[in-house]
Amino acid sequence: MERSTSTTFRTEHPLLRIHPETGERALLLGDFLQQTTGLGGRCSQALLQLFRSHIERPGHTVRRRWRESGVAIRDNRTTQRYGVDDSGGRERRLRRGTVDGDVPVGPDGRRSRPIAPEEAPAPGFGVASGEPTAA
Repeated sequence: MERSTSTTFRTEHPLLRIHPETGERALLLGDFLQQTTGLGGRCSQALLQLFRSHIERPGHTVRRRWRESGVAIRDNRTTQRYGVDDSGGRERRLRRGTVDGDVPVGPDGRRSRPIAPEEAPAPGFGVASGEPTAA
C-alpha cells in the first residue's frame, strides 16, 4: 500500500504587499498567518486580530446571492475569503480552481521567501509555483 506524504511549508511574506498589476497596497492576511516577524507572540497575535476584525466588518465584505450555474471569480492577491455555510441544508456543489500566481513583494522590494524547506520539492507535473513558464 502506498502512503501519501506532504511537505509542511513555512514562508515569510511581506505583511503589506504591492499588487503587481494595479500597484494597490494590500495587507497579506490569511488564516495561515501565524506570526509577524519582529514581534513577540502576544503582540503579533493582537496586531493580526486587529487587522482581521477590521476586514471582517460588514462594510468590507461581499455577499453573493447564488443562482443555478453561478460563477464567482476573485483576485486572491487582495481578497480574504471566508465561506459561510448558510445553504439551509440545500445541496451545494463547489469547484475551486487556483491559478498559479506571482510571489508577493513588499513596498521595500523584498519578496516572500521560504523558511522551511529551503527549496520546495519538484511538483508532480508542471512548473513550481512562482517559476516562470516557457513562452
